[in-house]
Amino acid sequence: MIWNTNILEFDSVSGVKLRGVLVEPKGAPDNLGVIFIHGFERAGTTERKFKALADALASQGISSLRLDFSGCGLSDGDYSFSTVEQMALDAIAAADAFKNHSTIKEFCLVGHSLGGCVIARMLESGFISKKNVLIAPALNQKALLRYYFVRNAMMKANPPIKIDWINYVDFLDEKTFLEQSKLGQWTKLTFVSGNYFVENLNRDYSSVFAQNNTITLLVHGDRDDKVPLQSHTIQFKNNIVVPGGDHDIEREDFLKIWLSRAVDFIISPGAAE
Repeated sequence: MIWNTNILEFDSVSGVKLRGVLVEPKGAPDNLGVIFIHGFERAGTTERKFKALADALASQGISSLRLDFSGCGLSDGDYSFSTVEQMALDAIAAADAFKNHSTIKEFCLVGHSLGGCVIARMLESGFISKKNVLIAPALNQKALLRYYFVRNAMMKANPPIKIDWINYVDFLDEKTFLEQSKLGQWTKLTFVSGNYFVENLNRDYSSVFAQNNTITLLVHGDRDDKVPLQSHTIQFKNNIVVPGGDHDIEREDFLKIWLSRAVDFIISPGAAE
């Protein structure tokens, strides 16, 4: 099947110009669309796994939009002040722009890492999705933020000590963590304000998917040290665990394990068993 690839531009809720890569198969029924939602400081337009999945969906006649949030990839704006709430509103605006551009009637959502939290917030706000595919979702923000804090602190203070999901609680200084979180912090790319950290200090978005379990697919590598598989606090009925898979799971051999199964899950009329 042949498809067109274009840039879709629209305004965010705060008036920032956001953009995404729109993939539209020619001559296919245009009633189902897939929106790709990237993770922390990433760009949906350039994620290798997103492009691979978008192309595979296009070959099945399904349109998709790979969104870049404010300050990321092709979009204007400043990522420093981003929150999950803000990104969820912008993703809903993207869905409206996608719908206005086409005859799309329903959506599936695909999110990587923090994108899983964005999807959860969309669903909490009343957005209706047909299916959700969560790739290494960072849902348990409460625990993950503390895990990252301890790991980063130990790399500076005592590098020989290796922090993992099991032992990080033994080295957690909760008081210092809370104080520093409210101030925000520098990452490798930018300064992230305290708004994001305060928003997520005690959030675990997993419960949203406990209520949407039959229409949700988890894809996760069992060697992911950024969002450990053990961080999940619910059991996903539909899941693909990639042996040896890292956080991105977009290496060619990893894609062969999960990508076609994710496509099958999205295009199937009901929930995968």
